[in-house]
Amino acid sequence: LKNLKLCDLFTASYSDNYFDCIHLWHVLEHVKDPIALLREIHRVLKPGKELIIGVPCVTDPIYYGFRFKNWIMRLPSPMSSDNAHTYEFTRSSLISMLKKVDFDVKKLWLYYNPLDELLPEVGLKGKVIITLSWYLSKIYPGGYGHRIEAHAKKQI
Repeated sequence: LKNLKLCDLFTASYSDNYFDCIHLWHVLEHVKDPIALLREIHRVLKPGKELIIGVPCVTDPIYYGFRFKNWIMRLPSPMSSDNAHTYEFTRSSLISMLKKVDFDVKKLWLYYNPLDELLPEVGLKGKVIITLSWYLSKIYPGGYGHRIEAHAKKQI
């Protein structure tokens, strides 16, 4: 792995139009300035090439349940309480950000992953709800889920 660099994208000094594809999986919700990162990705991505991105979705009904529970208990929202998430995404906020930086959104859908990190923590009831939600997302693909996946191309 002679081309491996351990640094952030801003200090990596890649030239313009360097990459054929960039896969940004559950990173954008952790950065202080998502627009700045998307602009830098746009700069280093070749024209017409693809950005694949994944972020949590805060419009999921189960997330609203967690939020309501935290509100009742006077706790911060589930994502902001861990101090690791700096931004919460909806389908429209992600599309808006990508378009603002001149990406053309080709595909965007919601999905549910029942095998994620929540399963060990939620108990039997939670596992049943999450698993049923996963099946619901299969029946109604793209419209229900706690994760957003988007494929966008750098405009030529």
